[in-house]
Formats: sequence, structure tokens, C-alpha cells
Amino acid sequence: MVLLSFSGTTSMGSFWAQILTERKRQTCRVPRKSPIKEGDILHMYWKVRQPLRQKPLHRIAKAICTGTYCLHYRDFAEDEGFARLDGFANSGELQQWFGSPRVFGKEIYQVIQWDKLRIFPELCPDCKSVLWFGSHTNNVVCLNCDAKDLGYVPAIQEAFYASLMFNTPIKEALSWACSKT
Repeated sequence: MVLLSFSGTTSMGSFWAQILTERKRQTCRVPRKSPIKEGDILHMYWKVRQPLRQKPLHRIAKAICTGTYCLHYRDFAEDEGFARLDGFANSGELQQWFGSPRVFGKEIYQVIQWDKLRIFPELCPDCKSVLWFGSHTNNVVCLNCDAKDLGYVPAIQEAFYASLMFNTPIKEALSWACSKT
């Protein structure tokens, strides 16, 4: 299991929103002692160290790593296409995030790529219906058997915020989330 935490926002939107809309399909990280490999399952989270009540969602999605490679920062610092794949509007915005290529050009980064996201809906433990996240109360409820206060269920919250992003009813967002499994 590979955990990737995201916390940034660019002129293109927050990284979590770009990941959910599949606009952001890669990330650059300092290589780990145990490198990420093709085929690894990527568990993507938003601001892992921040308390749940202080952020719009916790778990963004799961995806399968489709490829990795290492590059010096100077090799991608001015690449417009690379910048867009990584969630930036252009290479200038990427350089604001990573720093000047003159200063940090020799830094090595592992580029991690993924393809389709998988968002797994949570089911009611009583009747196995899909659970819903209450936007104002932060309660999870089952609309089928009227069970309430089932605790924090990340996929339901993700569907709620996806509905906000796409300006669609929550039922459509949850259908979208279910269709990605």
C-alpha cells in the first residue's frame, strides 16, 4: 500500500479536485527509500496530518500506478505539457511551487503516474444500501433503513464534494462514484 498525501492548490484548482476530475494524473515526489513501482495501489489523501473537521475530505481516491521514472528537476521545469499533467497551468506556476531550476535543477524527483481512479462507495452495515453523507451535520445516514450517525465514511463525503464540484445533485455524484468501481 502506497499513501500519497496532497495539499496544494494552483490556479487550476486544488489538487484533490483535479485528481477527482482526472485532470491531474501524475505527481512528482522526492524518491522514497522503498520506491513506488508500477502496479502499486496508490491511496491518495488530502492533508493527512490535518484533523478531519478542518478539511473538505480526507480520502481522495485509489488508483493503480501505471508508471514511474526519475528526472532531474531541470529536465521538467520548463516543460508546459508536464506542468499541465501535474496540475499546474504552465511551467511558470510549476516553478513557483518547486523553486528556481537554477537553484534546484540538480534535485531528482520520482514521477508517479496513474490512470483511472477507483472510488469505492460505502454500504450500510444493516441493509447494504449505499450510505449518504450529510453536508451540514457531518452525519452519515442510510436513506433505506433510516440508520443515522454511522460515523465517518470517506467515500460518501467524497461523493458529496464531487457533487459540489460538478454542480450536480448528490445522487448523480454518487452514481458517478459507483460507476468508477
